[in-house]
Parts: sequence; C-alpha cells; structure tokens
Amino acid sequence: AQGQFAEIDGTSQATPSVSGAALTYLWENPGASPAEVREQLVRNALNSIWRHGLPAGTTRKGVYIPQ
Repeated sequence: AQGQFAEIDGTSQATPSVSGAALTYLWENPGASPAEVREQLVRNALNSIWRHGLPAGTTRKGVYIPQ
C-alpha cells in the first residue's frame, strides 16, 4: 500500500528492487543515459537504519522511487 515500507536484505532482494527503480526512471525518462539513471538512483537512495551484523561505519542505502 502507498506510504508503507519494508526492509529486505541481500542481493537476491536488492537486484530486482534496483532494476525496478531503474526501469521506472527510464519509463518516465526514455532518453536517459546509464549515468543519469545511476545518478537518480543514488540521489534518491535513503539511508538505512538497519545495520545488524555490519562493520561500524558501513553505509546501507535503500531504493526509493519518488511518486
């Protein structure tokens, strides 16, 4: 539902999430270069508060697709 969040972990979860975000951006910006897609993904990524088992100083980002 809109406005709800879930935190999932691992590359098996991250890959389809990031791919979906990239596809959504490309759908709305069909002429975007790979560098532009990357920039948007990084710019809109959210800092994750989940750091269980990660070394100190590790940064995690979550995919976010602005509506």
